Amino acid sequence: MMIFGLTFMDPLVRFLGAKDPLVIKYGKDYASFMLYAAPFMTSSFVMNQCLRAEGSATFSMIGMVSGAILNIFLDPLFIFVFNWGVAGAAIATAISKVVSFLILLSPYWRGHTLLHISWKKFGYTKDIAQEISKMGAPTFFRSGLMTLAQIITNNLASGFSPAALAAISVVNRIMMFITSAILGFGQGYQPVAGFNWGAKRYDRVLEAFKFSSIVGVSGVSILALFAGIFAPNLIGVFTDNPETIRIGVYALRLQCAVMPIQAWVMVVNMTYAGLGKARGAAVLSLSRQGIFFIPAVAILSKAYGVMGLATAQATADLLSLFLGLPLAIIVLRQLRDLNVGLSGGLDLQPQLDK
Repeated sequence: MMIFGLTFMDPLVRFLGAKDPLVIKYGKDYASFMLYAAPFMTSSFVMNQCLRAEGSATFSMIGMVSGAILNIFLDPLFIFVFNWGVAGAAIATAISKVVSFLILLSPYWRGHTLLHISWKKFGYTKDIAQEISKMGAPTFFRSGLMTLAQIITNNLASGFSPAALAAISVVNRIMMFITSAILGFGQGYQPVAGFNWGAKRYDRVLEAFKFSSIVGVSGVSILALFAGIFAPNLIGVFTDNPETIRIGVYALRLQCAVMPIQAWVMVVNMTYAGLGKARGAAVLSLSRQGIFFIPAVAILSKAYGVMGLATAQATADLLSLFLGLPLAIIVLRQLRDLNVGLSGGLDLQPQLDK
C-alpha cells in the first residue's frame, strides 16, 4: 500500500476529493509521510490487538498513548517553530507511529508476552484464515465504508466551495474524537461479551449489554452536549472563515443530536461481533456509512445543496437505529432463551447458532 500510494500520489489525492491546487499540494505533503509510516502503523495495530487479547492491556495502552502524547508535543514544534506547515504535522504523526511501534514491540523482544514473534512459528491454515476473515469482516467493512463515505463527501463538498470542503473536514475531525471514544468503549465491551458467551454465562452477557448501553449512551450524550453547545468555538479553533463556521456549526450540532444513537448501535454491533455472529455485525457495520449514508448524501446534497450535504451523516445515524433495534431484539431474545434453558438444564446454543 505504501509503494502504491507513493507511486500514484497525484491521482490518489484527486480521487480522495482534492480539486483546488493548494489542497492538492497540502494533501500530497501530508500523505507522503503518512505512507512512509504505514507499515509501522499496521504492525502496531496487530501487536496492540494481540496484547489486548492475551490480557496485557497495560502494555497496549502504554504503546498507543505514548505515541499520541508525543504527537501532541511534536505537532506545534514542527508546524510553528520549524515552519514545516502541513508536512510538519505529517512528520510528527509519522514519528509518533514509529515510536508506538517500538514500544509495542518491546514486550515481545523481552519475552514478557504469551505470544512470541518468530519466523519459525509462522504457519498458515485455511481454518484460521477463514475465522480471522469472518470476524474481521465487520471492522473491514466499517472502516472501508468510512473511507468511501469520506471520499464521496469530499468530492461533493469540493464541488460546492473550498469553504464547504473545509467545514466538512473540520466537523469530521471533531466528531472523530467522540467516535473514537465510542469505538474504544465498544472494543472494551466486545471481549467481555465473547468470553461470557463462550463460558455459557448468558446472564453476564445480558448484564454487560445493559451496562454498556446505559454507560455508553450516557457518556456520549455528555460529550455530544458539550460539542453541540460550544460548536462555534470548536469550529473557530480551525478556521476564521464565516462560511466555513456557518456550515460546520450546522453539521456538527446535527451530528451531536443523534450521536447517542450511534453509541447504542455500536453496542449492538459489538454484541454480534463478540458472539461470533458475523452476518449481523457486518450488516450493522454497513448501515451507518454504506446502506444509509451513501444514498442520503447523494439525495440530500442534490436536493438541498451544501446544507443537505451537511445533514447527510446525521440522517444516516438516525436511520441506523431502525436497523439496530430489531437486531437487538433478536439477539437479546436469544440470550434470554439460552439463559432460561441453561437454568432448566438445557443447552439451546447449538440450535440457536444454526
